[in-house]
Amino acid sequence: MLFLSSRSWVRQLLLLDIFISAFQKRDVTENCKLWPRKGKCKGKIPRYYYDAFNKRCRLFTYGGCGGNANNFQTFDQCNKACDAFGTLKQFYIPLPRIN
Repeated sequence: MLFLSSRSWVRQLLLLDIFISAFQKRDVTENCKLWPRKGKCKGKIPRYYYDAFNKRCRLFTYGGCGGNANNFQTFDQCNKACDAFGTLKQFYIPLPRIN
C-alpha cells in the first residue's frame, strides 16, 4: 500500500484544485463565445450577453426560458465571467513552497 506524506497530500490537493479551476474557466470562456438566445418564452427581460467579436458585454432581450449560458442578469456579472476571456489575460497561480 502506498502512503503519501502530508506534504505530498498538500501538493496533490493543490494540483487537483488548479486542474479543476482550469476546466471551470474553460467552460466559462466557451459560454462567452455563444450568441445570445432569446429562448422560447415571450417575456421581455433585459439581460446581458458577452459579444466575443467586440469584446464587451451588451444588452439583449431574454424571453424568460431556454436560451443559453451567455445570459447574465447584470453588466457586472457578465464582465466578471467573460472579461478575462475577452482580453486574453493569462492567469498564474504560484504553488506554495513546501519544504
